[in-house]
Amino acid sequence: MSFFGLAVFVGVYFLAVMTPGPGVVGLIGHTLAHGRRDAVPYVVGMVTGNLIWFACAVGGLALIAQTFHAAFVAIKYLSIAYLLYLAFKAWTSEPQPRASVRAASLGSSLSAAFTSLAITLGNPKTMVFYLAILPTVVDLKTLELADALACGGAIAVVLPAGMAVYVFAVDRARDLMRSGRGLRLVNRIAGTAMAAAALTIASR
Repeated sequence: MSFFGLAVFVGVYFLAVMTPGPGVVGLIGHTLAHGRRDAVPYVVGMVTGNLIWFACAVGGLALIAQTFHAAFVAIKYLSIAYLLYLAFKAWTSEPQPRASVRAASLGSSLSAAFTSLAITLGNPKTMVFYLAILPTVVDLKTLELADALACGGAIAVVLPAGMAVYVFAVDRARDLMRSGRGLRLVNRIAGTAMAAAALTIASR
C-alpha cells in the first residue's frame, strides 16, 4: 500500500467515524450519564470492536460472517437489550453530584468497555463499512502484513480522536447543567439517546 492509498483509507475512515450512528449516539448517551472519564473505556471497546471487524475483513469477512452469523445476531440483540436497560436506568435514576458519578465510573470501566464492544460488533453501520465500503478503498487480496498493521494503527488513532470531539462537546454541555433539575434532564437525554441507539440497531 502506498502512502496515498493509506491517506485515502484514513480520510474515508474518518468520515465514517464522524458520521453519527448507533455507536456515536450510544457514546453521547454514555458520556451524558457518566462524564468524560467513563467515556475512555467506552471508546476502548469501540476501537477493539473495529479492529476485530478489520481483522475479519482482512481474513475473509464473507466466510467468517457466514460461519459466526448466529453469534453476531446474538451480540446484536444483547447490545440492544443492554442499551434499553441503561436507558431505563438513566430515566429512573436520581441525579447524582458530578464527583459521585466519577467515583462510581471507576468501578464500571470493564462494563463500559464490554458494552461498547458488543454495540460495535452488532452495529449494522460498522458491518456495512467493513463488508461493503472497505473493499472498495483497500485491495484486501493484496494487502500485506505491514499494510494491515498500518491500517490497524490508523483505526486505533483516528477513532479515539474523532470520538474525543463528541465526548468533550457533550461533557461541556453536561458541565453547564449542575443543578438537580439540570442533571435530571441530562439523565433523561442520555436515556433517550441510548434508547435511540438501540432502536436504530434493531431496525437494521
